[in-house]
Amino acid sequence: MIRTLRILGLCLWLSIALNVATHGQWQTSIPTDNDRSMIKEAKPNMSPWSNILVRDLEIFKEESGQDMEPFFQQYALRKQSDNPTIANTFIGAFIYVDPTVASQSAVSDLGGEVRIISDTLWSVQISLERFPELSSLPGMEYIQADFHVLPRLDFARKASNVDQVQNGEGLSRNYTGEGVIVGVLDFGFDYTHPTFRDNRGNLRISRVWNMEDSKGTPPSGFNYGTELVGAEDILKAKFSSTGSSHGTHVAGIAAGSGMGLARYKGVGLASEIVLVQLGGSSTSVTDGVAYIFEYAEKAGKPAVINMSLGSEFGPRDGTSTTDRIFDQLSGAGKLLVGAAGNEGNKPMHIRKEFTQEDDKLNTLMFFEQTGANYGYGFSDIWGQPGQDLALAVKIFNESGDLLAHTPRIDLAVTNELDTVINIGTNQIEIEISGEQASKLNDKAHFVAWVVNFSPDLYISLELSATPGQVDLWNGGNGRGATFSNQVASGTSLPGFSAGDTDITIGEIGGTSNSIITVGAYSTKNGYFNLQGQWISRSFNTGPLAAFSSHGPTADGRLKPEISAPGNVVVSSVNSFDTSYGPDNSTVVANVREGEKTWYFAALQGTSMASPMTAGIMALWLQAKPDLSPEQAKTLMRMYPTQDMFTGMIPETGSNYWGWGKIDALRPLQVIESGIFTGGKILGTANDYQIIAYPNPSYGTVNIALESATEVSYSLITPEGKTIVSGASNGISTERKFSINLEHIAKGVYTLSVTTNQGTKNTRLILR
Repeated sequence: MIRTLRILGLCLWLSIALNVATHGQWQTSIPTDNDRSMIKEAKPNMSPWSNILVRDLEIFKEESGQDMEPFFQQYALRKQSDNPTIANTFIGAFIYVDPTVASQSAVSDLGGEVRIISDTLWSVQISLERFPELSSLPGMEYIQADFHVLPRLDFARKASNVDQVQNGEGLSRNYTGEGVIVGVLDFGFDYTHPTFRDNRGNLRISRVWNMEDSKGTPPSGFNYGTELVGAEDILKAKFSSTGSSHGTHVAGIAAGSGMGLARYKGVGLASEIVLVQLGGSSTSVTDGVAYIFEYAEKAGKPAVINMSLGSEFGPRDGTSTTDRIFDQLSGAGKLLVGAAGNEGNKPMHIRKEFTQEDDKLNTLMFFEQTGANYGYGFSDIWGQPGQDLALAVKIFNESGDLLAHTPRIDLAVTNELDTVINIGTNQIEIEISGEQASKLNDKAHFVAWVVNFSPDLYISLELSATPGQVDLWNGGNGRGATFSNQVASGTSLPGFSAGDTDITIGEIGGTSNSIITVGAYSTKNGYFNLQGQWISRSFNTGPLAAFSSHGPTADGRLKPEISAPGNVVVSSVNSFDTSYGPDNSTVVANVREGEKTWYFAALQGTSMASPMTAGIMALWLQAKPDLSPEQAKTLMRMYPTQDMFTGMIPETGSNYWGWGKIDALRPLQVIESGIFTGGKILGTANDYQIIAYPNPSYGTVNIALESATEVSYSLITPEGKTIVSGASNGISTERKFSINLEHIAKGVYTLSVTTNQGTKNTRLILR
């Protein structure tokens, strides 16, 4: 792919006619299954993505004088110079090692830097030029090159009861995140924005790690980037980058004080803020998490880290290296919150159960840049342990005629292919790399990368497999793309499969066991912008956002766990990002000090829902500093908001909503009561607030109790009149019973529940 993108330049991806000189290894005729000239043996201790990188480096060296820019587009690299070469450009990698043999000094001799994560796992930074040599070092069991990690791009606080918590309504005090660290890993921070100050004008950002700035001193224990500590140095730097506002918006939701414009304050508005400008790679994410949690431990404070980030690389079953590290680093007083992803309306996934009789799958691979059949991108294919997979790429025209195909790569025989197929003046570049048993989970695994710039040609994957389940994801160029069964004019190809929207939850933000994964729902369907224009959005308030990614994980776990406002949310943006100014239609307000102006804008995505939840976790951590991920999830399961949009969600949760919409208030009431221990709510009506859900309700109310056996209830008006009363006919195995109140007028009532343990009252809203 490097050679094609190097010649064309990414700006020319709309070109139809391509005329490129032929390389000695390139295939210039239509290949057949008997043509083995392009098939290679990959390095067995490197991941498929690492092997594709190594092959591209070989081509780069053979064709001296190439532009480096395609490497930066395709791989997650770190520049050390304004004139990058493969010698001064670095890539990160996770390396699983045999600790009895592996030597850090051997990596150092190659110019690499090692950070030990555990006895058997290293994080390494090394130049592109020396990266291939890692595979020959003793004890290097599995090398994973970095992949790109991308951002997931007023009514929200009210919908989650955050306003009540910040005001202390129904609580012993108000909660603002004071004494809690809110960490944000992202891109495009404006350190000067007033929303990051307290009510005395002091900066609440205590430290910053800008991984992309190589001019300063890195944090202790790390060897890249620049750390800024204290208001003077941070404000002097002003910003982390000027090309994005994503991080400023996200941090403002999680922890903005709203100074200068209180209407748009965030959730943990008195918390301490730590920001990490990412390098855009998987190793930079895990390094950022370690950095914030290590600082929080030294400061003696609990911390929550928001990751409105995602990747389409990985098995999505909790076994990826990043997921394992997240599980290792999080714990009591150390919470991770991540975005589910914005691919919920993209048919980018296929799951097939292969049998002896049904052993083949065909699908068309579309591309995200155009939403159509041409562009560039990858597909990630995961089978089962012991399963044999074989993959070929085929090329069709608009009429569905087969024009060319690659040899079939059978993992039982070989595992790598690299070719360019010429059809007329068009060239299609194809790279396939696989492994029969991934180091991560023993599963059979393929990665296929394709570059096709012709809208007249269609790319298909033909996968053969022995019996067992296989999942395919079309990762596009990082944000997901469609699997289709149709060519031009809607013509379906016989026997071809279309994609579905299941398991579109992404890696990084969405799949680890410990992370709290958040989906997005709509709380605002329009707004007046700074120009006084009403900007209407074509959705209703209340439902799940169409883009919010779906679970479960590939191994069947519930994801997301919860949903939060993410469509649309107003927050701060980067004043040094020139794309956000008074003429931008999403900008709704500004704050001025002298000649300086800062803006607030309305954006949408699970990127916005995740920091809403992270901010709420800061409020919970203020009340319970040792709150663990498991305990936080228990509170979400026991006390969600369920309504006419979520429907009745079972105890096992929903692959769309999780357990429902997040409620900041009721879990805090439980924490304050002192009966929340060990991840369980202790079991009598006198021990905790009555769980009546959904609340607000549109007719049917469920009452959940863990141990009561005799239950009666009454519904009381504000005037004290009992208008409904009754008793349960029995408690279900899920420890709940239902009351039908569809005939009762809308309003606010008191629901009184009496058990053999006593009586408890709770406010109930009927809509």
